[in-house]
Amino acid sequence: MEKESNIPSNICQPYTLIRLTVCNVNMMTGPLYTLTLICPQLTFSPALSREFRPYKPDPAPLLHICSAWEVKPSEIMMVGDSLKDDVACGKRAGAVACLLDESGRYDSPEYANVDFKPDFKVSSLMEVHSLLEAHFDLSP
Repeated sequence: MEKESNIPSNICQPYTLIRLTVCNVNMMTGPLYTLTLICPQLTFSPALSREFRPYKPDPAPLLHICSAWEVKPSEIMMVGDSLKDDVACGKRAGAVACLLDESGRYDSPEYANVDFKPDFKVSSLMEVHSLLEAHFDLSP
């Protein structure tokens, strides 16, 4: 995949400094998959797919990741593009939840009274690193 002209050349650099994981029912789609194509040097570990049960919105996948990383859920941010699955998983696990809403679909009034609300909402993965810097200690 070629880099799109609207993707800054330095997009990969901030993400090389933090631990990343993928917890995706369909590993071959979505914004994080696109990030792996643009930034092949990034490592996602552990990477959980549909085979990990129970899967989102159950908190088990995120709690498994926290155990593997030896961190508390409150020390991580779950970033996902689904209120129903990603945000619910993050909040149920006790993590900070960030909704990636690239299209603005969750601005609709029908999503005003959901059970689990994100702590943050972004329209691009480019916005996530600044949230992490502002709300987490990223020192090694």
